[in-house]
Amino acid sequence: MSRYEFAVRLAERLGYSADLVDAVSAAEMKGWVARRPRDSSLDTSRARGILRTRFYDTGLALDMFAEE
Repeated sequence: MSRYEFAVRLAERLGYSADLVDAVSAAEMKGWVARRPRDSSLDTSRARGILRTRFYDTGLALDMFAEE
C-alpha cells in the first residue's frame, strides 16, 4: 500500500473526503529534509514468527485508531 493509499483510507475512516488527499511524487516534496527510500514497506513476517501472533490488518487497525 502506498503512502497515498494509506492516507486516503485514513481520511475516509475518519469521515473526511478522500478528495482532500493529493497524490504527489517524492520529487515534488522539496520541503522534506530527510531522504526517504522509494520503498518504505515493512515486512513483519519474522516478527510474527518470533512473537507467534497475528497482526491487525490495516482496516482493523484504522478502525481501532479512529475509535481512540
